[in-house]
Amino acid sequence: MTQRYCLDCNKSTSYKATRCNPCNQKFQAIPARERFLTRINRDENECWLWTGRLHKLGYSVIWVNGKDMAGHRYSYELHKGPIPEGLSLDHLCRIRHCVNPDHLEAVTHKENVYRGFSPAAINARKKLCKNGHPLVKDKYKPNSRTCIICFKAYQRKQQMIYYWKRKESHAING
Repeated sequence: MTQRYCLDCNKSTSYKATRCNPCNQKFQAIPARERFLTRINRDENECWLWTGRLHKLGYSVIWVNGKDMAGHRYSYELHKGPIPEGLSLDHLCRIRHCVNPDHLEAVTHKENVYRGFSPAAINARKKLCKNGHPLVKDKYKPNSRTCIICFKAYQRKQQMIYYWKRKESHAING
């Protein structure tokens, strides 16, 4: 619901009333830009923290032109222009409800995920396996990397297990 206010007494309402009770004037809708700017709280890190409604994942939400819009996307478009096609916004400060356009960068989705802290992002940044060997691109699995040294050691171990199991079964069966 769009928030409205009275031009005479400055009383505001968010319900569907069309006229102000004390002065009987028609309510006027508050422009999205004004509503946006009143819901920003600046902190010491120069973040513009959103004090309005938040999405369940912690992102800011603002009602614009009859639909919900992410607050950081609205801020970027308001201050820097439209977001380029095929790009998403990355919070450089890593605070999801920050709407400072200087803390937002338009990047590809892949780059945005790569910069994050998800298990996929952490593994994508790894250069070495858990034993300290270099990871190389796997030619059999696209978009995958393996450690050749550890993989060959695993194969040798599996071959030895197979060899000993087979030798034991021949000894039993005779």
